[in-house]
Amino acid sequence: MPYASRIPKPGDDNGPPLRGIARPRDPGLSPAAWALIVGGILVGIGGVRWVMGTGHDDDVVRRPAPKRTIVVAAATQEPPAPPPPVARPTTPSPSREERMTALSEVERLREASLSDADREEKAGRFQQALDSLDEAERNGAPNEPLEATRARLKGLLAEQGKIDDAFAAAERSASVGDHDRAISALKSVEDLARKQGRGADLDAKIAEIVGAREHAMQLKSGFASIDRARQALDGGDLAGARGEVEKARGFVPGAPELMKVERRLHDLERLPDGMLYVELDDEHGLYVRKHAVTNAELKKWIDATGRSGSAPWKDGFPETRADDTVTGIFTDSAKAFAQWRGERLPADNEWPALRKALHLDGDVKPRAGVYASGFYTVKTP
Repeated sequence: MPYASRIPKPGDDNGPPLRGIARPRDPGLSPAAWALIVGGILVGIGGVRWVMGTGHDDDVVRRPAPKRTIVVAAATQEPPAPPPPVARPTTPSPSREERMTALSEVERLREASLSDADREEKAGRFQQALDSLDEAERNGAPNEPLEATRARLKGLLAEQGKIDDAFAAAERSASVGDHDRAISALKSVEDLARKQGRGADLDAKIAEIVGAREHAMQLKSGFASIDRARQALDGGDLAGARGEVEKARGFVPGAPELMKVERRLHDLERLPDGMLYVELDDEHGLYVRKHAVTNAELKKWIDATGRSGSAPWKDGFPETRADDTVTGIFTDSAKAFAQWRGERLPADNEWPALRKALHLDGDVKPRAGVYASGFYTVKTP
């Protein structure tokens, strides 16, 4: 008999029990079986979703479905695992090329600063050279090799300060006419100036101050000659005045003071007889009669012109008073007399200088058209 024919059917209690064959249990499913069933269903659903998500287009690259962890419920449930920590975004680290580019830029700046320092030192701009060294150090240049250069630059900068101070002191001294002191200040830094290549500037400045000193000496000599010429003119020594004027022309040609003295000398050399030279102002002079017009001079004019009606004498010409000042003459007659001599009557604004030159105390101006106390005539040089 076949093996299956010997297995009793469920519910058959009449047959004898078979030896060695266990009796089947209740056909109900265990929890583990249910867990396997549910897990299979979930796996199937995931596969369906993957297929629907990727489609069947050949142009679409098929990507494997992400691995999923199927949690199978055990007979005894355990607490769920904590969620994984959320990854925070981080700044990406620079690549090796970027690091090399940055390093090369720093090196370029460092070398440029060192080149600038060398160029500034050669140009004599020592403070700018020190600033360039500081910039090179900030860009990575080691400090120790730079210290020797710094020390040299600081020494040169101090020497440069001494030279600049000497030039400034020379300028101040020269501006007040102390040229010897100015030259001495420049000479005190001559070695330093030549050491730093400023010898040409020093020589030019010394030459300038020497020239100014010579010019000042010429001015001094010229104005001294002008003063001596004035003194000679005041004393009537025209020849002596002329000699001093010639000296002054060699020192201060065209000086306003010299031109005034020359004009006065010119006027005095042409001074008419019987007249004085009067300075009205710095640019004008005037000839004036030394004495008032006399009766004899007026009679000479009357006889020459036939103007007997202009005579102020009631009883005829006073022979005994021929050299006395004429009085009582009308202004028209006085004016005509002056014109006959090539002269004129003084203007009102000229009288203050004339009174001082003639030492007049009284009033010599006409009153009511008559010169009661005599009159003077003047002539423009």
